[in-house]
Amino acid sequence: MTPREAVEAGITAERERLFGIAYVILGNRADAEDALQNAFVNLLAYADNFDVSQPFFPYAWKIVRNEAIRIKTKRGREIPMGAVADELANSKPSQSEADQGGLFDDALPDKLRDCLARLTETERRRLKLRYVDGLSYAQIAEQEGISVQGVDMCLIRARRRLRQCLTVAAR
Repeated sequence: MTPREAVEAGITAERERLFGIAYVILGNRADAEDALQNAFVNLLAYADNFDVSQPFFPYAWKIVRNEAIRIKTKRGREIPMGAVADELANSKPSQSEADQGGLFDDALPDKLRDCLARLTETERRRLKLRYVDGLSYAQIAEQEGISVQGVDMCLIRARRRLRQCLTVAAR
């Protein structure tokens, strides 16, 4: 498989998860779609740089995250990400919202809230430190008083649990 084919396949396979990243950062569906479109253009423009021996999602999420942050900054929006992450982690959707359709409907934040609420407080806090605050594993380890490997394992478990929850929520 060529790098370009791998990127195209990755975009198709990971579109919903990547949209979720942009949506959480921007808090608005239209802006998230803009960020995703710009990120996909960049991914395709530099597809030849992608190492097909590496997983696509970690490569792509950084580009989507950076594009969402760029849009947020360019548009002058001040979204307190800590408050958004706390709200997502501590809220649950109503039953009528939970019964709604796939990941691209307006209930996306509710599904994320529900899935984040199922994580432990420690997992939510470390996810926020990594993906919202942008701290490195070493910085999180120092702040939390644990090893880098401990941070890595916690984040792996949390991401796996989120992925499973969001996959079930999308059905």
